[in-house]
Amino acid sequence: MNTRRALLLGSAAFFAAAAVPPTPHESPMHADSAIRAPEFEAPGQRWFNVDAKLTLADLRGRLVLLDFWTLGCINCMQAIPTLRALETEFADRLVVIGVHSPKFDAEKNEDAVADAIRRYGVVHPVLHDPSMEVWSRYAVRAWPTLVVVSPTGRVLGQVSGEPDPARLRALVVELLDKPGPAIAQPLRLTPIGDPVPSGRFRYPGKLKP
Repeated sequence: MNTRRALLLGSAAFFAAAAVPPTPHESPMHADSAIRAPEFEAPGQRWFNVDAKLTLADLRGRLVLLDFWTLGCINCMQAIPTLRALETEFADRLVVIGVHSPKFDAEKNEDAVADAIRRYGVVHPVLHDPSMEVWSRYAVRAWPTLVVVSPTGRVLGQVSGEPDPARLRALVVELLDKPGPAIAQPLRLTPIGDPVPSGRFRYPGKLKP
């Protein structure tokens, strides 16, 4: 089985937790077939909310949720509160990493990505990947998609669409209950904007005179 095909397979627990049944192209992944997660680095990338690029080695010991999103996707925005709740509750052992994968040319603009990060109060690390190289490596096919990577750097599964908050939390709790390696190093965040936009009209929309 090649890497791309293996990454199209998902863990049965993950699909069940997200309340999304496997499609014909997404079947359960057994623990012994979980493959090593691909690295993130590719040309033209930029990291936000961290002062240096991250590698899988930096994340060892933490459960990782990769959130593949684009700034023009309303479903991606609606998933942010769910992810924020999880990263707040399990901050010591869970990290969410946004992988911004632009659908349209206008979404490749770094300033537009930075504005979206500030607008929606995103404080976790965000990788802007205009070439969608990481999207391809993880065999992602829709916005939003969540990919779960184990504390040992193995892909446990993926699911597309907005996750069910309660069931996703239950899955995270289940995975964090499993023994794993020690955390490799602290995660130092340097958010580029306020965690929560202040003021009623900081980002006005559809205002009428």
